[in-house]
Amino acid sequence: MATCDLCTAQGLSPLGQKFLRVAIMKIDFDPDILKPVIDLAVETALARFQDVAQFRDLLGDQLMFTEPQAARLLGLTPTALKSERAKGRIHYSTRRRQIKYLREHLLEYVENWTKTNEA
Repeated sequence: MATCDLCTAQGLSPLGQKFLRVAIMKIDFDPDILKPVIDLAVETALARFQDVAQFRDLLGDQLMFTEPQAARLLGLTPTALKSERAKGRIHYSTRRRQIKYLREHLLEYVENWTKTNEA
């Protein structure tokens, strides 16, 4: 195994020298190869942001929604929304034994849904 001056100066064992050589390895990438990957990542992030922003606009200033209202806003049937709630995929609140969805609950659900569908 070849030694390097830095390894010898640091008093590293042969195993330590091997790890140091791996740690200081330089990898060069052609920017043209990485550009499509970076562009796709940025495009995906912007699309997610736009989806959530549009949904936020759709909610308006209302802070709390009934189950039928929330289902309609999410594009689900009330039964499908109940199923999502039962599976713990959407948060909710109860008030006087009525299920209510806060604005934050709906936004969080949409954000998580867009992330799940991108994977």
